[in-house]
Amino acid sequence: MDQVKIGKFIASCRKEQGMFCAMKIEREVGYYKCSNCGHVYVPTRRQHWMARHRYRDRYMVCPSCGKKCWAEKVVTKG
Repeated sequence: MDQVKIGKFIASCRKEQGMFCAMKIEREVGYYKCSNCGHVYVPTRRQHWMARHRYRDRYMVCPSCGKKCWAEKVVTKG
């Protein structure tokens, strides 16, 4: 089996059905809370993509306090 062909086939099927990619869904559902100052924010696409992560937390620079820390993902109903 050719994994590249299978991956491209699955991606094209998802696009035809209008499914959202996992990263887009992850960014748009909920927000992140700084463990240092408690500030709540939604990171930019680049910040989200480049940040180290563990489970739902991401290691990012807080826009409020300016320090790098683990930001906890908080999922809200919406």
